[in-house]
Amino acid sequence: MTQLYKDFRPTQFDSAGLALDSQQDWLVLTVTRTRDSEALEQSNFRTALEILGGESDTCEVHRFGHWGPGWFEIILLHPDRAQEADEIEGALAHYPILSDDDHSELEAEETMSSWEHGAQQHWARTLGREYALADTTVDFLESAESSATLAWHEAHQNEYNRPYDVRYLESATEAPSREEVARLIRSLRGGSR
Repeated sequence: MTQLYKDFRPTQFDSAGLALDSQQDWLVLTVTRTRDSEALEQSNFRTALEILGGESDTCEVHRFGHWGPGWFEIILLHPDRAQEADEIEGALAHYPILSDDDHSELEAEETMSSWEHGAQQHWARTLGREYALADTTVDFLESAESSATLAWHEAHQNEYNRPYDVRYLESATEAPSREEVARLIRSLRGGSR
């Protein structure tokens, strides 16, 4: 059964039913998101909102500042929509993801964002150290097309899914050969150079 807002407390240290006097008897979905939410929480939140037809007079998203995560958001539903709330809650009780496609898409976006905002540069420098690449080649790899370098990186991770770094090279049963690295560089440059 979905919780009423008047009974909702983000943590045991928070007051129940804070503010929102006219929504005290509305239903709170268990899908929430915070500043720190990862792909699963983000996906479930936006998928639930999509299933419900978005925000309306009977479906509201509320954001609150919070001492823990900085802020959090909840979805409130009018009591007339209890069946829809129960269906979403029931689906989550049987499987933790409301949409595998949406979740996978968000994970891919997060991975690419991380790659483009530092991981690719770290990877290029590690390749440079381990394979004695010229500084100009390392610079090229740092700025090469992200989806191609990420695909190569993912194809050469070990079974523990650790970042491509020295520990990987030391623990891998078969590190990429110099020729594999050379083929990557040639393909990124667009030819046989």
